[in-house]
Amino acid sequence: MHRRDVCVWLATGFGSGPLCGAGLLQRPLAFPGDFGAHPEQRIEWWYLTGHLTASTRLQPQGADKTAPQFGFQVTFFRSRTPVDGAHPSRFAASQLLFAHVALTDLAGRRMRHDQRIARTGFALAEFQTADTRLTLRDWSLARSGPAEASR
Repeated sequence: MHRRDVCVWLATGFGSGPLCGAGLLQRPLAFPGDFGAHPEQRIEWWYLTGHLTASTRLQPQGADKTAPQFGFQVTFFRSRTPVDGAHPSRFAASQLLFAHVALTDLAGRRMRHDQRIARTGFALAEFQTADTRLTLRDWSLARSGPAEASR
């Protein structure tokens, strides 16, 4: 594996801002672990954007066959709080997960969005360090496919 700056944005949308700046930490990237969470870091995120086209097969007979177009954005954030992760109380919020999603209906010129936030634990919010796998209430994000990063 080549040595790279850890703060480089990977093709998956992984970011680790606190490692950037003076005194850049360099180490070999190790996958699939570096696709996962890094709870010792203050904040990180997984960001997805894309474009969707609705299937014309779903439209009623005789309807305009121009398929509806949509844009989307999904972001999951993990933030370490000042609370010590070894705190004995299950209510101590040492890690928080946030998520935001937006869907734009281009033809309708409308945007819908929603967001969630919860502290980890109690099956409300969880993340994995071995690979991308986050759950925030009824929302989840998981990576699949080869573990090797795109070059």
